[in-house]
Amino acid sequence: GSAIPEGSSAYVLTIQDDETRIWNPSTGVSYSSSDPHCPLVSVGCLISGSNIWANMQPVDEPYRVSWDVSDSAKWKPFFGGKFPHRDLATIQPATLTYEKTSEDKRQELQEKIEKKIRDKLMEWRSRYVTRWNRHCQVRFRDLLPKLELSRGSSSDNTHQEYLKTILEQHEVSGFPLNMPLTTMDAMLEEVKSTGVHLAEGSDVEFALAVYLHPYPNSIFSVWIYVACMSRQKIRRQNVD
Repeated sequence: GSAIPEGSSAYVLTIQDDETRIWNPSTGVSYSSSDPHCPLVSVGCLISGSNIWANMQPVDEPYRVSWDVSDSAKWKPFFGGKFPHRDLATIQPATLTYEKTSEDKRQELQEKIEKKIRDKLMEWRSRYVTRWNRHCQVRFRDLLPKLELSRGSSSDNTHQEYLKTILEQHEVSGFPLNMPLTTMDAMLEEVKSTGVHLAEGSDVEFALAVYLHPYPNSIFSVWIYVACMSRQKIRRQNVD
């Protein structure tokens, strides 16, 4: 079918306990087949281990189609009586091996990504001196693994409590980003789209932390916390 923003795509359809869900295999996110906001916007065919069905319905939006492949008026099978299905050998290995991701590789890649982003931030701000707040960066590095373990569901209060000492002294603008490890350009584009690098001012400082959470087979969840900050101005009241 076709999806936004990928274009021509192959999604995964599961039916369990009368619940039909559509999965994006790249992100692992699933959607109800009745969800009109599912990024899969059209379905042309279904493929299983036993057959291929062409969508013959006048509609192709996932939330409008019928998924009943037994209805040949809606789904035309490729294999049938005149052209029986042939058992074909799979190209997949008989067993799947899940290898533990190397900690040395994780650390090396994490440092490489953080350095690249830091260099790019300074390049995007080439007209200004970029000052780094080391204390804030340490706090960000401590926080990011906790966000992964909680799947990013930590409440705003918990988040602010962890950064309390920083927020008491600084006005902070920034937030954590989470994404799968794809390409360096994709990560840089996400960081640039925050607009944090556009901050100006003689007292503005920046903080950056990167954390890669490892999963088997060198799969990583990437967390990037980028922020700018300036000292809070304390207003003094004159006492008569």
